[in-house]
Amino acid sequence: MSASASFEALWRQHQAALLRVCERTLGDSDAARDALSRTAVRVWLQWSRASQEDWPWALLRRVAINVCIDLQRERRRQALRWTSLDEQLGEGADLEAAEPCEEQEEQRLQALLLELLESLPPQLRACARLAFVEQQSYADIAVALRLTPANVRKIVERSRKRLVKPLARAGVIRDEARFHRWLSGRRKRTAD
Repeated sequence: MSASASFEALWRQHQAALLRVCERTLGDSDAARDALSRTAVRVWLQWSRASQEDWPWALLRRVAINVCIDLQRERRRQALRWTSLDEQLGEGADLEAAEPCEEQEEQRLQALLLELLESLPPQLRACARLAFVEQQSYADIAVALRLTPANVRKIVERSRKRLVKPLARAGVIRDEARFHRWLSGRRKRTAD
């Protein structure tokens, strides 16, 4: 059996299940189909290096989930780019007004953030406190906690994801993009 025929057989066997994994991960059927296509390309590019026995369901599923994560990151980056562009063009005035810019709102957000930090596991808490409260760079946090900057970035990302939902439920922020803008605003104020 040729490589393309064996790939097609494996793909037909797992395609529907992989599509369901992508739909659950992304919550959108169009994006799931896009992720499924990207998954097929990634698997096909690696197909010549491995035999069919090297591609069990768990590995195919992991590739699909990684593709979905990449797609979500692309969407977030794109949303941040558009938000930044709108603000530069002056169309983001209503967005800026929704930020916690008043001193009272700022204090409320800081108090809630400190309270939520205490609910995080110790390693997440340490990185998040240094990143969000003390406004330290990933490199400085890595030195302080004896971690690699890549580990610090992932830990800060995980802690940010855990903090965004409770902050949004409390009505302090709406989404992760607003939390990013609030943090960057704090960094600018502390730099001045």
